Amino acid sequence: MAAAERAGSVLCTDLSEAMLKQAERKASRRGLGNLQTACRDVTALPDPDGSFDAVIAANVLHLLPKPEDTVRELWRVTAPGGRLLLPTYLQGRAGTAYGAMIRIYQGVGFHYEHAFTLETYRTFLERLGLGQVTIELIPGRLPVGLAVLQKNR
Repeated sequence: MAAAERAGSVLCTDLSEAMLKQAERKASRRGLGNLQTACRDVTALPDPDGSFDAVIAANVLHLLPKPEDTVRELWRVTAPGGRLLLPTYLQGRAGTAYGAMIRIYQGVGFHYEHAFTLETYRTFLERLGLGQVTIELIPGRLPVGLAVLQKNR
């Protein structure tokens, strides 16, 4: 929704039709007529290379068995001169309140494939060799590492 408030047009994708319907309702309530939705698999996008000026994949990489393939796919559809933004939940350090929250979430069925810390997330992205990676820590009960990759022209 935040992107649609600032961009000319936004394509919101998800594998879940229910999540897309929820996004459509939120967009409608906010009067955002520039947001479209589409059911898509982030690991195999149908879009041509360089289709989007900005690509955002929020809080999904830690859930995927092969997040490196997904990042490469998102990079493929990012236009030259564009940005790939990858905000991702961070595990934090053992003993933190976040660690306790994750254990509670796991108890009710939430599971993740990767438990990134700020350092391991940076290393993961840098090893892909896609360009300069900038990561900012957004603190909170569930800390987020906001990674930005700028695609050169």
